[in-house]
Amino acid sequence: MFLLSDLASFFFACWFAYRIAYPSFEWSRRLTLVVETPQGDRQGSSVVWIRHWFYPQILPDAGHQDRKWGGEAAVVDLGEGKFLFALPINGDPIYGAFGDLLSQKTTGGKEYYRVIEGLVGLEARQVPLGDLPTLVTFTDVNDPTSIALVDPHDIAKSFGDGYTLKSAFVEVTRDPVTSGQVGQVLDWMDGYSNWMPVQGLDGRTKNLSSRYFIRKPDYN
Repeated sequence: MFLLSDLASFFFACWFAYRIAYPSFEWSRRLTLVVETPQGDRQGSSVVWIRHWFYPQILPDAGHQDRKWGGEAAVVDLGEGKFLFALPINGDPIYGAFGDLLSQKTTGGKEYYRVIEGLVGLEARQVPLGDLPTLVTFTDVNDPTSIALVDPHDIAKSFGDGYTLKSAFVEVTRDPVTSGQVGQVLDWMDGYSNWMPVQGLDGRTKNLSSRYFIRKPDYN
């Protein structure tokens, strides 16, 4: 007789096979920026949570993987009312810092994300400035329209003489996400619904929203 225990074993075997074929990976990333200012070095960091998962490709042109993230921008208080923000999710600081461990894996493949998960606990590494996420500032922190992109190679263009982005470091961790530091500076950001147009370093206009700065993690 086909028992309930047999049915449970069958479904467990199917679930296990599915998880092997279509795995899910998650980690957190701490990004730290160190900035030289006329008043001395200043630094800021944030922890962002990321989950990446795979699913069956039903149609030839359909996707077969997705991701979600939660956290907020890293904030560096430069003094004199000046702030530098590193947006949470774009750029590729992990590959920039740990490329020697990832370069043999297909970017976006299962083994690529499996290696990233395995980086948890390793010492933070320096990130090449070209691999950093988008950096921005607000000439007036009370005015969303005053947003401006910051060139990581020449932040003096944005902040004046004596300001240099000295270094950036990234670490893969299991620490909880950072929360509240963006709101302490930009108290209007959480829930702000308008686009914030900003001219890119390439001359093109990009539209940023509050979700580029803050996103509550959805762990479900």
